[in-house]
Amino acid sequence: MLHHCARWFGHLERTLFADLQRGKDPNQLKSEYLRRFAITARQYNALRIQLQGKIAAIKELIPLHIENQKTRIRKAKKVIANLVKSQPGSKQLHEKRRRLAHLEWRLEQLEADQKAGRVRLCFGSKKLFRAQFYREENGYQSHAEWYADWSEARSRQFFVLGSKDETAGCQGCVAIPEEEGSYGLRLRMPNGVGQKYVILTGVRFAYGQEEFAESLACGRALSYRFLHDEKGWRVFVFAEASPVKPVTDRRRGTIGVDINPDQLVLAEVDRSGNFVGGAHIPCLTYGKSQDQVKAMLGEIAKQVMAVAVGCAKPIVLERLQLEKKKATLEEEGRQRARMLSGFGYRQTKQCLKAAAFRAGVEVMEVNPAYTSTIGAVNYAHRYGIAVHPPVEVWVCRSVQPSG
Repeated sequence: MLHHCARWFGHLERTLFADLQRGKDPNQLKSEYLRRFAITARQYNALRIQLQGKIAAIKELIPLHIENQKTRIRKAKKVIANLVKSQPGSKQLHEKRRRLAHLEWRLEQLEADQKAGRVRLCFGSKKLFRAQFYREENGYQSHAEWYADWSEARSRQFFVLGSKDETAGCQGCVAIPEEEGSYGLRLRMPNGVGQKYVILTGVRFAYGQEEFAESLACGRALSYRFLHDEKGWRVFVFAEASPVKPVTDRRRGTIGVDINPDQLVLAEVDRSGNFVGGAHIPCLTYGKSQDQVKAMLGEIAKQVMAVAVGCAKPIVLERLQLEKKKATLEEEGRQRARMLSGFGYRQTKQCLKAAAFRAGVEVMEVNPAYTSTIGAVNYAHRYGIAVHPPVEVWVCRSVQPSG
């Protein structure tokens, strides 16, 4: 039943996307979809909100992609100019010209999409879509075998929207307490399926079980996402987090956190801005799987929050834009370019912010301009420390909890 529900909602989402691309109003489409596809109003709203969120995210990134493409084009032209002088007629020059032509074509597409308000969205991922053209290299014996995976990837999840004025915070998926702290989930199916409800019993959450129980007791809105992966069916719950009492005070000083491709460097200062001490935490994510990176970042965030809570000082992060840096990777050495291309700065930052919210630690963001110069002039020589310390060496001393 869950597979059937996921395929049905996946089909509806792609159909709604096609209608929105034709310029139709999603509010006017609602009554048509309720009648045509036999779904409830809440199910349509969940589809609309989920799809409009994807579209808004893509539109927001288009200007950044355009700027990155222009940066790549400028760099490619410089490389070609140098190759024309040093290696005219070489294979490398030919490949660079081909790449430049592709970059210019891609820039034209992005600018045209921005002007027309058009969005390109591939359901099922571009990587898997392109695998059909290289089936043997991707382990497929036939097109039918690839198509089975493609259909599964396009319809392996669905979203259930909640509201605080509905039963148990969600009309489409009602949580019912059971014995020994588990829950039963009464999932509302589309009207056209034939079965109105599916009851899932013995549901427990590996993380956030207490927060889930608190949200149910407080009558908060709960939204659910059902996902099918290699482990089977899983359910994720989204709820408003409870506010945490702040435990830090910026009047005591701050802890600067410098996020690098291979390490996090902490620098503690007192209320007068004097350097107190610092530490480094190795954080090399290159070559690791997504699960390994998540586990590593989770442990690193715990270490940083332990330091911040121990000395009751907020943390300070730089507001970096690494996309422009990654667009010019040809200027870097091979090892440095590989490290930067796999550098999950945004993921690391989000992990730190989430951990800080749960721990009651204040997070401040600052403009990164001239921070290395200020550190070199004001602190490096005075305290005998390096501006960018190597991974193997501790900086000054470990930050110790104070107070």
